[in-house]
Amino acid sequence: EWLMCSLRKCESQPHRAVSTHPLSSPTCSEVGESHGSFVENAPKGKLASADAVDCSDSPVLTEEGIFDFTNEARFGPAGEVVTAQLASAVTSDAGYNNVVGFYTVVDEAGGIDTDNDGIADVNPGEEGYTRAVLAHAKDALLTKGQTGSIEFTAGEFVVPFLLANGGDLDEIPAALPEGVQAYFPDLAANADGAEHFRVSDKTLGIEDLSGGGDQDFNDFVFQLDFA
Repeated sequence: EWLMCSLRKCESQPHRAVSTHPLSSPTCSEVGESHGSFVENAPKGKLASADAVDCSDSPVLTEEGIFDFTNEARFGPAGEVVTAQLASAVTSDAGYNNVVGFYTVVDEAGGIDTDNDGIADVNPGEEGYTRAVLAHAKDALLTKGQTGSIEFTAGEFVVPFLLANGGDLDEIPAALPEGVQAYFPDLAANADGAEHFRVSDKTLGIEDLSGGGDQDFNDFVFQLDFA
C-alpha cells in the first residue's frame, strides 16, 4: 500500500507513464557536450551553456522512466562501463513470475536505431516496436529477489521493460513466448495502451496485468543507485 501511495503522485498522461512539467532551464541531456547551443527550454534568444548547468547530481532515472547515462561529467565518455547497484533486493507482490530487461534508445522519445546510423527507425506505437526491443535488448536481466549490480554503458539512454510472466527466461527471446506480454514506460508502446510504470524518486514500480490491472504498481519494484 505504501508503494501505491508513493508512486501515485500524478495522473496518467496520453503517451507517458508519468507526468512531466515544463523546465525553466536546460537539462543535462539537453545540453550534452555542447557549449553555446540552442535548446528548447532555454530562454528565448539565449544560448544554453553546459558550463551553466550543474549536472553533478542530476537524476539518472527520468520522469518518463528512462535511465539517462549521457552526462559525461558523471559517467565519463561514451562507451565507458557504468555500474548500477541495486539499492535492495528486487521485490514483487505479483502472482506472475516476472522479469525486467533493458534496451537502448536514441533519445528520450524512445525511438530505436535498428541499423546503427544513430537515427530512430521505429518509435513507440509503431508496428514492430516490441520486436525491435527484443532484438536490441541488453544482456542484463532483473528477477524477483535479485541483489548485486548490473552494468550499462555511458553515453546511452536506456529503457526498462517488463516481460510479464516471463520469469522462467534466462535470456531475452527473439519473440514473445506464448503467455508472456511486454510492457513499457511509454504508453504508446503498450498493446493495451495502459500505464504500467510509475516513478517515485529513484524507484520504479511496475504493474504486470493487462489493462493496468489493479494499479498498485508493486508487481515488480526496484531501485538502481550509482556512485
